[in-house]
Amino acid sequence: MDLALLKDITQAAGGDADLADSVANANTARHAAELWDQAGLLPEAGRELCARAARVLSRFSAEIAAPEGTSPPRIQVIMVDFTGQQKIAEALA
Repeated sequence: MDLALLKDITQAAGGDADLADSVANANTARHAAELWDQAGLLPEAGRELCARAARVLSRFSAEIAAPEGTSPPRIQVIMVDFTGQQKIAEALA
């Protein structure tokens, strides 16, 4: 995972500079998510991450999967916890 991207997501979700710097120096994406959770920012940061992923996938699918003149498929991205049991955030593009 690109930790610079997660830093940007932290800032876009309303995280302060200290949290953004901590996320940028996280050991893993899971560690970054734990930092978001500790700061109470996990839902907002998760939505931002899902929205960005959905936009990229939507553009990709429009270029690859949708024949000219047809609508690209709708893309839904869901972030779940590390057990895979609880939804944290989602976005639709």
